[in-house]
Amino acid sequence: MMIELFLHIGMGKTGTTSIQYALGSNQDCLSRQHTQYLGLWFDLIDPRFFGAMGHEVFGALSEAEMRRAAGTFVKRLEQLRAESGITRFIISSEAIYGLTEENSIRLADHFAPFIATLRRHLKVRIIVYVRDPYDWLPSAYTQWGIHHKTMQGPVRPYGEMARALVGSYAGLPRWKHHHPDLLEVRRFDKSIDVVDDFCSTVGIELENAQDRVLERTSVAESVFRLVFNNRFEEDVMPDRFDIAMGGLSLSDAPTLHQIIRDGFCYRETADIVEENREMFSSIRDSIGIDFLSGPLNAELPKEGPVRERLLEQLVYVVAAQSDRIASLEAAVAKLKGRRMRRLLGRLGASFPDMMRTKTMR
Repeated sequence: MMIELFLHIGMGKTGTTSIQYALGSNQDCLSRQHTQYLGLWFDLIDPRFFGAMGHEVFGALSEAEMRRAAGTFVKRLEQLRAESGITRFIISSEAIYGLTEENSIRLADHFAPFIATLRRHLKVRIIVYVRDPYDWLPSAYTQWGIHHKTMQGPVRPYGEMARALVGSYAGLPRWKHHHPDLLEVRRFDKSIDVVDDFCSTVGIELENAQDRVLERTSVAESVFRLVFNNRFEEDVMPDRFDIAMGGLSLSDAPTLHQIIRDGFCYRETADIVEENREMFSSIRDSIGIDFLSGPLNAELPKEGPVRERLLEQLVYVVAAQSDRIASLEAAVAKLKGRRMRRLLGRLGASFPDMMRTKTMR
């Protein structure tokens, strides 16, 4: 049986992470269907092609090197088939497609000789999901303009960055030009279950297909990340922000509405008192005073004034913390200075001994 290779090339922000997670967590299930998910990269050819940096190395190979790499890839797949009986293989990586017009066209051209070589030995199918730009551009900007700051300098305004990102659609005709009979373009929108759609397209079933990975963050967190990333000239990956936050997940932060609802809602007070009516009656009879005044005002605090006061207090706290951090930095610098002086002192004290030892030799 001829080996079948599925190349899922993106586009990014079309459920690719959900597809990759579903495939990666169902390897045993796939194996029973004589299918194997190879991951995102072409490290089966050579370990140096693993990861984002390795993919850049792979993307810099010459045409002749790409053809040789394809030959090696075919041999590796044939070896896996001989060892395990696997006849279908999947690679899923939006990095194959690219982000900008220049990259998407370049990568389509770059992979053409690789795929042309593969198809002489394998049955190849290329799958790409396409999303309405009205929906895709805001999502893509948040991902690669803010969370992954992919351009040098400050964070670009949406209009500027989106005009660069929209060019990535130009890669579609290029892929179609090179592989008119291999490319399958599928429409992505929020109404479809992209994992189920992909499985149906490939002809597989997954046991845990209900699991999804949603890479959505609130506008508030995106603003936070934008301000943080805007401080750096170089590219900024999301983990830099995560490390700076000490691993704190901002999505876990309760909303002010939740805090007020859970901590300052007294509407159950009347029910609680009524549930303990017998106890309070006994207390009244024993001490002769009825101290129950009746239902209190159970209206929730207004969020607006609370939020304004919290902001005022936050400014005050930040100012105080800034002063404390400056004091700590000065203290640390002073300690480092003392340590350096002691080290230099030790070196100075030992220098005559070193010279005497050298002279004696």
